[in-house]
Amino acid sequence: MRLQEFNEYCKFSRIGASARTNAYFGQGNSSSKTLHFDCNGSETSLLHCSIPNTGTCSHSDDVGVVCPYTNTELIRLVNGPSLNQGRIEMSLDNGATWGTVCGNLGTNGAGVVCAALGYPREGATYKGYSVYGQGSSSQPILFHYPTCDGTETSLLDCKRSTSTCSHTYDVGVMCIAEPTTLVRLVNIYIGTMFNKGRVELSVDNGTTWGTICNDYFGDAEAKVICRMLGFHEAEGVAVINGSYGFGSGQILLDDLNCSGEETSILQCQHKPIGENDCTHDEDVGVACNYVGQGSAEVRLTGSSSRYQGRVEVKLAGTTIWGTICSLNDFDSTEASVICAMLGFQRSGAVARLNAYFGQGTESQPIILSHLGLLPPCVRRWSHLSAVTKSIVRFGSINNG
Repeated sequence: MRLQEFNEYCKFSRIGASARTNAYFGQGNSSSKTLHFDCNGSETSLLHCSIPNTGTCSHSDDVGVVCPYTNTELIRLVNGPSLNQGRIEMSLDNGATWGTVCGNLGTNGAGVVCAALGYPREGATYKGYSVYGQGSSSQPILFHYPTCDGTETSLLDCKRSTSTCSHTYDVGVMCIAEPTTLVRLVNIYIGTMFNKGRVELSVDNGTTWGTICNDYFGDAEAKVICRMLGFHEAEGVAVINGSYGFGSGQILLDDLNCSGEETSILQCQHKPIGENDCTHDEDVGVACNYVGQGSAEVRLTGSSSRYQGRVEVKLAGTTIWGTICSLNDFDSTEASVICAMLGFQRSGAVARLNAYFGQGTESQPIILSHLGLLPPCVRRWSHLSAVTKSIVRFGSINNG
């Protein structure tokens, strides 16, 4: 076969078809008939190609094809006791149909699956013989006995056997730990925001941060992000097309599909982490709904003494502890209010500026700044000048 013949086989997408010769995917059985084909590339079926009578070959010459794959590939773990383990299910049609994987996946294959889900490859464990239950009789088995070398980014890149297996042999994986997913909101104009901004995620405990592509991202997905950020009334609005500025790191998630009830964005259907067809001008943002009335909680951190520390605030209606930025207007007057809120005497309170007790974390928002709920400090100050101002009473923070 030449490339024309492979294009005939890859009829759903002729562009990019490639040949695999010399029984790359294994030899056929002895009852198979070996044929030569001569196509010009315009045919819609191999049956329309000519079959020359010249030349002979054996099963060691059996050919294979690698067809370009353009549909959305989704992967999930189901029927497990925790997010990091379960039966492998994949969809090749954007979630319309889910199928299983059967056979001996092996440690390398388990690592490929775990990496696609955002977990480390190392420590991945293969679980065979339907440990996590069998797929239903109506489910297709998409992959039989895949063989991976461990470097692939998807099971689609692994070799597959010509042998078949049943749902009795449906495989699962157990990844070494649930990934710690951090989320923050960032705006290029006003720094790390409290309730709205560009969504950035970290799946490596804050070492690196990435964005989310706006393909299929809507209010259900925004609701999950707002829940992750700690808003009790997890309602939010999707803001697409880089409205809060463009990120510069990796685009981590694409083609998200959430019900809105998930507690983590990784529980939603999505392409394998890092796989996307987007640019940063498609980075998504969210505006989380927040209306709070009354006083906030306040605490001191970053010190071994309970009498001093970096001031952190949690507003009513959220679970978020954030800092407050002050440039030059935080002094003993504001410090005395903080001390009184904590049950200490007002007199003798001293302000400490310029992150004296350490900076807040990268994922921690600057909730308030200066006096009277003015807009937060610009990004160049970030947490370098994070010191909490006085909290007296606040009205509402809207999405406008």
